[in-house]
Amino acid sequence: LFYADITGTTLSPPDEGQTWTRDSLYGPGVASDTLAHLECIANRYHLNPRPRLLLVVEGEGEAEQFPRILADLLGQRPAVLGIEVRTLGGVGEFTGKRKRDPYGALEKLIDDHHHRGTPVVIVLDSENDVPRVAERLRGARSRLNPSRALTRPEYVHLWERSIEFDNFSHAEIAAALSAVADGRAEFTEAEIRDAMASYDARKGDPLAALYSARLNYGLSKLELLRALVTRVITAGEAELDEKGDGKRPLVRLLQRVAALAAGNTFPMTRKCWEDNQASGYFGAIDPDP
Repeated sequence: LFYADITGTTLSPPDEGQTWTRDSLYGPGVASDTLAHLECIANRYHLNPRPRLLLVVEGEGEAEQFPRILADLLGQRPAVLGIEVRTLGGVGEFTGKRKRDPYGALEKLIDDHHHRGTPVVIVLDSENDVPRVAERLRGARSRLNPSRALTRPEYVHLWERSIEFDNFSHAEIAAALSAVADGRAEFTEAEIRDAMASYDARKGDPLAALYSARLNYGLSKLELLRALVTRVITAGEAELDEKGDGKRPLVRLLQRVAALAAGNTFPMTRKCWEDNQASGYFGAIDPDP
């Protein structure tokens, strides 16, 4: 009846005047499982509200600016693509605390979403224990689907240094820091070059240290990333090459995320779900499960 209301075309009720049954259409046992049956129907008519991709980022700056790049530069609105952005609130929530399982919570989050058909992409700076924990995630096995890996290695993306140093020039960072300072200080390329040379993942953010030393108060990373991304969006098509690919690693990464979300189709049958899980889309398949 809902389909008829929105399309004007009436569908025959299941099992009436058809050569198939609900079990043959959706898979054995699905029709007797109310939630599974409803989800298959929702998928069949593209009504499932679950995200097609979960993008996990480090802080509020990334959570605000990644959707902005997708929408304003690439013309792809996250809501239309089905991308949900979730922030960890800092790398500490990724690495965990001493005497506590440092990756168990994220492992369970990834495993559950992959089991349900939603790929999880994580983007973080290489700080503190992040590289070590990332490698453990990349090497983990799925507990819900033991025949495959937990995730694909490229779904756990770490910047070599940080999002600022890996994607923006010294001049761009200096100009953005000066804009955030709002006339109280002017930063130079030489200062940014020295800060980059002193980068040590174990000692914190050198840009924040530089800003604090010059102005005697802390740097808002959200405002810094906002200023940097504004330059990217203002440049428009100049940020893309002749093939339409992003010139910056950040833009190329978000293009891959958008393509991954757009290509994710929720399964309409139990067999489709099994094929998706065995496809390597969520993690490499063990040849000898």
